[in-house]
Amino acid sequence: MATIKILTCIHKDDIYLKGKDYLPIQVGKALASCDLHIQGDDSGDHISAKNPSYCELTALYWAWKNLKGIDYIGLCHYRRYFDFHRQGRKGFPCTLFPTSECEGKDIRIPADILTRLEEGCVIMPKPMTLQLSLFNDYCVTHVSDDLRTLERLVKSDGDPTFSQAFDDVMYYSHKLRPCNMFIMGWSEFDRYCQWLFGILEKVEKETHIEYYSPYQKRIYGFMAERLLNVYLRARGLKTFEVPLLFFCDQPDEDLSLPLGKYRYRNLLKGLSFLFSFSPKYWGRLIADKQL
Repeated sequence: MATIKILTCIHKDDIYLKGKDYLPIQVGKALASCDLHIQGDDSGDHISAKNPSYCELTALYWAWKNLKGIDYIGLCHYRRYFDFHRQGRKGFPCTLFPTSECEGKDIRIPADILTRLEEGCVIMPKPMTLQLSLFNDYCVTHVSDDLRTLERLVKSDGDPTFSQAFDDVMYYSHKLRPCNMFIMGWSEFDRYCQWLFGILEKVEKETHIEYYSPYQKRIYGFMAERLLNVYLRARGLKTFEVPLLFFCDQPDEDLSLPLGKYRYRNLLKGLSFLFSFSPKYWGRLIADKQL
């Protein structure tokens, strides 16, 4: 019988869903003023104190270094879960529910998901559609110089596959599978963590974030959201996309639209993105036989 664990990242005393395949983990516990009486990310080999800048990656690192005997590993949040049983709005990548409805949702892992994992598939969130390319969106939302440092280090790592994947994902895509959420086989997870934390350690040595706002200090979590997409592309891994459940009491304009208007808005975003490219880009696609 395969062993699967999905880390549920929790940083405060709040409601969260429980299941036999889920491992609640208190992130940033080394800095916390309270003990949530669940597994912390501050035991064994850990980077718990880096949580303000690494976000949920401190749970990822703890699992990588300390969990044993696991066949499949995943990550979710106390407010975000994979909607395996299609309880959300049909056609939407994510459905918002009020916190009061949290306990009634089913997060059990169905047999077809386990079959896909056994076949080497990586379970990922359905993508968000951005107005800009992933690269430009990061530059607008965060600190552009940091992303250029990341790009340089990825491309100087000596593997042209990852360099090409970075361009394909960051410059030529506006689809982001967010939240650092996934489920994958342990051996692939081990390979991913070696690459991810190796790159981020190099970036960390070259960036100075002491004067960033608390939001912008979450730099390495933001980078990892993009890098997971790069890694999947570089490795040529099969993915299966699942919508998300998001428990939040604040409305979201996009996710509150009727499905027709939501798809129309995404179509406009896609057309805007495509027409923003130069003839040089289209020539490259034709040369690469992607058109």
